[in-house]
Amino acid sequence: MCHLFGSSRIINSMTALAASGGLGEAASWVSLRQDIYVALTLNKPLNVRLRNFEASQSLCEPDDDTWANKMVLTFATILSSTSDDSQELEIERWDAFQHETDSWMTSKPDTFGPLIEIDCDPLGSRPFPEIWMLKPAHVIGWQYFHMAKIILAGSDPRKPKHGFARLRAFKDTEVRESMSRGKYFD
Repeated sequence: MCHLFGSSRIINSMTALAASGGLGEAASWVSLRQDIYVALTLNKPLNVRLRNFEASQSLCEPDDDTWANKMVLTFATILSSTSDDSQELEIERWDAFQHETDSWMTSKPDTFGPLIEIDCDPLGSRPFPEIWMLKPAHVIGWQYFHMAKIILAGSDPRKPKHGFARLRAFKDTEVRESMSRGKYFD
């Protein structure tokens, strides 16, 4: 935590570091992913200023790493906007996040498709599906895409916030998502 706090302070004080290219920029992206992990596991806000990453050179290259970084930054923005319990996310902003996440999915390169996909067998030895990807960037992109969808599903401002109505809304979302399962791997 101390190392991550120090890294965040450096990135926040040197605003051009996350957009300078080279090792400094690469370290900034690693620090951002670590900050996201800490924010998720400890339920704390992000320490890194996300606007430092908006001019990043690694968001301009036409490669798979760029697409993964775009999803990481999208997820970080969603997480940052939904982590403040005192303010409810506006419907328009939630819709914009939903659109941005879905746009990433529909416009990502074909290389992000799985090489092999083996269905799960809940009663056997495979409780989860097995999905093989070509590069680590593909895995990162998919992971952050699905985490964004989970956070968005839990923060929908149109859904009830308390009681049985909230449980019913989540159940309806789960049923709807399970019926459309597989649409992301077509």
